[in-house]
This record gives sequence, structure tokens and C-alpha cells, in this order.
Amino acid sequence: MLTDELRQKIDRLTKDELRYEINLGPKSRFNEESLAYVKTRLQNLEEFEDLTERKEDTAERRRASKISTFFAVLSLIFAVSTMVGGGGWYQQYQAHQDAIKKENERRVADFLKPMLTYLDDNKAIYDQLQQPRYKETGWGILESYLIKIRRDGVDKHALMKGRIDSLVENNSAVIALLRQYEGYTRSPDLSRTAKAFRNHAIRYRDRWRSLLQVYESQAEFPTAAPSFPKEFPRAIKDEINSYEGDTP
Repeated sequence: MLTDELRQKIDRLTKDELRYEINLGPKSRFNEESLAYVKTRLQNLEEFEDLTERKEDTAERRRASKISTFFAVLSLIFAVSTMVGGGGWYQQYQAHQDAIKKENERRVADFLKPMLTYLDDNKAIYDQLQQPRYKETGWGILESYLIKIRRDGVDKHALMKGRIDSLVENNSAVIALLRQYEGYTRSPDLSRTAKAFRNHAIRYRDRWRSLLQVYESQAEFPTAAPSFPKEFPRAIKDEINSYEGDTP
């Protein structure tokens, strides 16, 4: 029977702790009825997190709309001043175009190019981790690490752990940049691939965080899907090119 005290105890668990108990299955400290509530609790937390993220996205779009409105008003002011200001119209026009160019350069420098830098770093790390000294035949990076530490111990594979830590941290940095850039996105391809990347990165991070618990408990390791969207870097480059193609 699921008592109120047990329910409150489960409610205090983090998402990683809930996943850990679910992965343990019959070995979990909770009985079958309590484990069902654990699964329900995890689902509710994930749905709440998804709702929060959608609210953040909506706020970003509203901010982008305000920026667009600002530039529209600025253009109107420029048009009126052109009609009534006479000889100063060119200077006002040039200032307006310079402001647009500066804003475009800021978006590329602050958001898009740093994303590519993090992804390039991850590509180099990923290529290293594909070498035979790291990768077990027929297994992915995380699965290979788990196999190695079960066979040799954690301490002997500290270098591999550090490189995987870097992969996860770089992914988190890209997600943060995507959230900041959301309201400026021009290309549907970037929107689509960014969503796919976010799903991949969050899943990869959660699997990595749970790996040592899986190692200690001898439980099964969660599956790897979804995979990294290979077209994501190209979509970012195309977005950069779209700004460079603007004529001030």
C-alpha cells in the first residue's frame, strides 16, 4: 500500500534518482505499487519541465516581436523625417542601416559562431573517442566507458571520463545559446535541427549522469536514442550566411 509518508518520500526524489529506481526494476527499494508511482512522478516532472521550456520560448518570441516592432517604428520615423527634413535624410538613412548591420553582427558573434565553436570542439573529442583505445567494438561511447570501468575500474579511465564530461558541457552551452537566439531564428531548417539537437543533448546528459549509478547497481543502461542531427552544423552556417547576404 502506498502510504502518504512513502508518497512524500518519492516526491522529494530528483529526476535522476527517479530514473535510477526505475532502471533498477525489481531490485528497486520500492515495491511494485510504489514503483508505479515513481514512474508517474517522473512523467509529471518531465511534463512540467517541458511546459516551462515552452513558456520560455513564448517569452523569447514576444521579445523578438517587440524588437521587430521597434525597427518598424524606426523605419517609419525615418520615412517621415525624410519627407520633412530635407538635406539630412541621407545621414538618417545611413544611421538606420548601420544600426541593422550592427545588430546582425551581434547575433552572429554572440550566438551563432560560438555554437559552431562548441560543436567543432565536440567533433574533435568525438573523433578521439572513436579510437580503439576508447571504443569497444559494436558499442557507443557511453556504453564503451561503462564496459571499461566494469572491467578495469573507474580510476583507470579518468581521461575518457574527462572527455565525455567536455562533450556534455559543450552540449549544454549550445542549448543555452539556442534559447537566447530562439526569437531571432530565420530558417525553418535551424528551428527543426535545433529541436532535434536539444532532444539529443538532454538525453545524452541524463544518460551520462546516471551511468555511475548504473555501474554501482549493475542495472541496465538506458538506450541511446535520439541521435545527433548531422545537418545541425550546416543549418547554423546557413543562418550565418543569411546575415552576411543582407544588403545594408
